[in-house]
Amino acid sequence: MCAMLLGIAVHAQELRSVSISGLEITYPAGEKAIVSRVAEAVPGMLGFLREKGLPVKTPVHVFLDDDLDLPDVQVNMIPHRGIHIPLRAPGVFEEGYLQEDPWTYFLFKGLCLQGVYSVRGGLPGSLHAVFGEVSSPNLVNPPWLLEGISSLLYRQYSPEAREDPFEETLLKVPVPADISKMSNHPDAWPGYFGYRIYGKPFIAWLHGRYGWDALLRFLASQGSSLLPVEIELKARDVFGTGWVTLWDEFMEEAGLLKGTNGMEPVSGFVPGPFITWNHAGVDPGIKRVRHRGRYGYYGENSTLWLSEYDREGIVHVIGYPSTGSSVALDMDHLWDPGPGNVAVTRVGSRPHLMVFEKGAGVLETQLRGGRLIPAPGQVMALSGPVMDTHGRVAVSANSGGNWDIWVYDGSWLRITDGPSIEADPWWVGDTLVFSSNTDGSFQLYTSAMVPLTRCEKGAFLPRSGKYMCLTGHGWSFDDYGVDVYAAPVGQRQRALMKDRSELPSTPYSPWDSICPNFMAPDLYVGLSDVQVGLATWGHDVTGDYGVSAGARWSFAHDYLALRAGVILDELSLQLTRYPFVSDPVVGPKTEESRLEYRLTWAPELPDWLSLSVDVLDYGPLEDLGEDDVEVSGVLGVSEEYESLYFRAAFESCSAGRTSLFGGFRWIVGSDVYAVVDGEAGRTWGGYTFGHGSYRVGGDVGEGYFTSRPSRLFPVRGFGANLLEADKAVTTGLEVFWPLANIQRGHGTLPLFLHRLWLGTFVDAGLCADSMGMDDTLAGAGFEVVTSFEVAWGNLSSFRMGVAWPVRQPGYLDEEGPLLVVQIGRPL
Repeated sequence: MCAMLLGIAVHAQELRSVSISGLEITYPAGEKAIVSRVAEAVPGMLGFLREKGLPVKTPVHVFLDDDLDLPDVQVNMIPHRGIHIPLRAPGVFEEGYLQEDPWTYFLFKGLCLQGVYSVRGGLPGSLHAVFGEVSSPNLVNPPWLLEGISSLLYRQYSPEAREDPFEETLLKVPVPADISKMSNHPDAWPGYFGYRIYGKPFIAWLHGRYGWDALLRFLASQGSSLLPVEIELKARDVFGTGWVTLWDEFMEEAGLLKGTNGMEPVSGFVPGPFITWNHAGVDPGIKRVRHRGRYGYYGENSTLWLSEYDREGIVHVIGYPSTGSSVALDMDHLWDPGPGNVAVTRVGSRPHLMVFEKGAGVLETQLRGGRLIPAPGQVMALSGPVMDTHGRVAVSANSGGNWDIWVYDGSWLRITDGPSIEADPWWVGDTLVFSSNTDGSFQLYTSAMVPLTRCEKGAFLPRSGKYMCLTGHGWSFDDYGVDVYAAPVGQRQRALMKDRSELPSTPYSPWDSICPNFMAPDLYVGLSDVQVGLATWGHDVTGDYGVSAGARWSFAHDYLALRAGVILDELSLQLTRYPFVSDPVVGPKTEESRLEYRLTWAPELPDWLSLSVDVLDYGPLEDLGEDDVEVSGVLGVSEEYESLYFRAAFESCSAGRTSLFGGFRWIVGSDVYAVVDGEAGRTWGGYTFGHGSYRVGGDVGEGYFTSRPSRLFPVRGFGANLLEADKAVTTGLEVFWPLANIQRGHGTLPLFLHRLWLGTFVDAGLCADSMGMDDTLAGAGFEVVTSFEVAWGNLSSFRMGVAWPVRQPGYLDEEGPLLVVQIGRPL
């Protein structure tokens, strides 16, 4: 497959590459100044990590990712050893916000994790020799351990790195007595990133007591383990005691207070109406885990506007109306919305203020226009802009790791210029107030540096007379006032010369990173079959080019299923060999061996469109049957919004039939919410069973490498593949009722329960040539759903319930109850 790709010319003018010491660094062409600094640091970083016993295996593909906003490095071992560094510089109080060069810092962190993940031995080491990088037990480590080791080594590599005063402030209040709450737990104090706040000093303390060799021995033990989720016994072997005891001893020696009961994590708030938010949700409002930003405002149409990162690490501005579901502003890379419809965006790595106008929209709020204001030349990040009634915008800006307050009123005015951190600006008439640690602890000040607060631990986020005060019992929301009003005074910004860095580079080619470095065992277990096999896949650093291959043996049919695929930017080709078996109650059984070819064009714009050509070559699976070849053309559309997803496909087949089918999923509500979904399809021009037909049943897992949209529709409460016809429609309504906010784990066991819900559902459907009401089938039931985190940082869910058939055609005789079980996403 890779050889096939090498014969195709690719030219990506917008990306460049540079190779140094086994690292292939890919970057947008306009960002050579950043990459020059990054490349210069590579040899020293690799040498330092080698001396620490964490040599980095090369090649490593480093991508300065223009699409990535999430403020942290992303490290992968498969399909190639890769490091993705966000092109966006971190905002205030985000990971790396105090670094003079955050991109170099993220590179060190990525290389450090590459070194940690490569530590392996014993049977995992032997498996690595066979299956490649898929065998990396140190990937399964608690984030507080990985964050602590990275931070420890970075401070040794770069002793001048600044300590984070915000994290130090949070250590002055009680900390969790349970070590399990140090991981990614959005509803547990102090919030989603507790592992950073506590993991750094904890591992530094551990290093001071036992030394680096002991930490390295633990990584070696973990890297040789067949049960990487078990870390307690390994700690006892290396340190003489377990992690729970070590955490207790650390808290005692560090003088930290225990117990966070009743302490609620808060990322941001607005005072009128009073609303808070964190990674767990909005209060009052929607309770869904999202990576939410610090800043927001309550605007027109009774809507709370704030920023969130999506699954791809792209930041968006999201609106939460007082009633109904959330809506997104239709623009990527936009964050920190503030009063006056002002937010921050970027062009490449350079931040800009954006003053925008919102238009109407049912599923998305449209941008009707906007004005971009480039940041001053030396500024690499902007955070928390707010506009006053005169159109002046105050914002916190980062120059070389130092955060100060700036004002834009037609030109840039620098208000503060000191080594302290100034953030969270707010206008009180003509007076500017903000949070600063100029005197040691964070308090509120005016632009004349007149103190306004004496909060116990620290004062943050002034908002319309209210601010967040950190106390020994968590966050409180207190009042502040301004006695002396004065307009801000500062120094006008002068133009700076552009960076003239020179960097020898070559045009980017995807072929160096596209071939996979692993082969993974593959397993499928369903109601009607068990399949085992091997699979692999690969893509280049951009994700625009890829290859895949796999094989599975079906024990139910004694059949070898195969697949192979290639992606070439907007084009993809998929080859699939699989068995197809359907045994409906009404109609003949279909048993076929199928070989399917699919060529697809999915343009970048519009991204909701796809066109494909399918060739299906089929014959009997075992006994005698029909052999034929069908050619189909498929036009597909799909789109996803904050609360709605839909898809549809129109298919025209050489057999003389046409089909139209699709579905939707809509989520509405907040604490109590409902999920409404539906699927429908119809075929014209005749059909045969298994060709052009639709199936309705309770088992929606098929388990093969099928590439066309599924024609199997679910109705819970019934068996699998009950009905088959040329027309089908199903719909479902499930209401989720909150039962308990668990937020508990157990010591070092890597399983942490979040929330418990009761889901009550009703499904209904029709699948018949006549589609009369007598053919209706309906099922109902309930399930208990819990969201959880397993193996540190992997969010999932578990569902278990029962369903009954409540209505069915006379020719069916289904009985209940049926058990409904699902772990994670549907198969």
